[in-house]
Amino acid sequence: MKILKGLVILCAFASWGNNALAAELEEHSLRGFPKSLDGTKTYDGNTLTPEQLKACLQASRKLDLLSNILDSQANGFNKTVADLNDLAAKIKASQAYLDANPTKGINDDAAMEARNERVKNHNQMVSDYNSRTAAYEKETASYEQNTVRYAELREDFSENCATKQFYKEDMDAALIEN
Repeated sequence: MKILKGLVILCAFASWGNNALAAELEEHSLRGFPKSLDGTKTYDGNTLTPEQLKACLQASRKLDLLSNILDSQANGFNKTVADLNDLAAKIKASQAYLDANPTKGINDDAAMEARNERVKNHNQMVSDYNSRTAAYEKETASYEQNTVRYAELREDFSENCATKQFYKEDMDAALIEN
């Protein structure tokens, strides 16, 4: 019988960009080094029970999943910000044109109609910008919540799993059950 000692968690944050964490993790794994066992299994505060080991494996999977979610969310932020900035520039240019070119002719129906069409297009861009900004803010709020949840899970995993020992037989059984 062997004991595997020193669980290892491999975590790496790849980047921080535009105040958005792009969490890319390698696997959160439970690995260790063989240690001989004399007789019966003894569980103490430094040795995971089979139930604790199963919980650690589940926590590892949750961390991997949440890491993928965070990565996916972060990847979309740069494009969304660039698109919003482009739309904001178009709105600014449209507003500048409208301000610089008011319709002055009293009986110029064609000019008034053209201006009304420009105003309508301008207002549509503003409406689109506002709805896209609201969606972006909702997504960043979700990302921030996921980041907090990830940090909590990682801390819990580090404290309760990463530094603990476990028996190889318990790991084999937990892997079969999970």
